[in-house]
Amino acid sequence: NTNIGQGLVSVTPIQMAVSVSSIFNGGKIMKPYIVDNIQDQYGNVLKKFQPEEVRKVEIEDKNFQIIRDSMEKAVRDSDGTLRKLSSIKYKVWGKTGTATAPVEIQGKQYDAPHAWVTGVFEYKGKKYTFVINIAHGGWGEGALDVIKGFLEKI
Repeated sequence: NTNIGQGLVSVTPIQMAVSVSSIFNGGKIMKPYIVDNIQDQYGNVLKKFQPEEVRKVEIEDKNFQIIRDSMEKAVRDSDGTLRKLSSIKYKVWGKTGTATAPVEIQGKQYDAPHAWVTGVFEYKGKKYTFVINIAHGGWGEGALDVIKGFLEKI
C-alpha cells in the first residue's frame, strides 16, 4: 500500500512538490528553490537562481501520461475529488490526499487527519506545481478552497 501513499509514507510539502513536478517534466528531479533572485536595495541582481536537474527517473512517458490524465480527470470529471477546481480558467491537474498522524502536542491530543492537495496549473504558457497541507485539517478536499482562492486571483 505504500506505492499509493498509504502506510508508512512520510514526505514534506517540498518533497511532494518535487515529486509531482517530475511527473510533468519527463521524470526530471529538479533542485527546488524558493526565490528567483536576490537583489540589493537598488534593484541590482546579486544572485540569480536557475533550475538545476539533480537526476532523472527512468520511466516511460506513457506511464507518466497515465498519471497526468488521471490528475486531469480528478479536476474535470463530475465525480473527481478536485471538481471544485474545474471552474478555474487555467488548466489544472491534481490529487487530494489525507494523512492520518495522531500526535500529542503540549498535552493535547490531535487526531484529525492532515488535508493535502497537490498538483500543477498552467499559467501564461508555464506549468507551476502547488502543494497545500493543512495540519489536522480533515480530509484532502479540505485544502481545496485554499488553492481555488489563489488560482481565482491570478
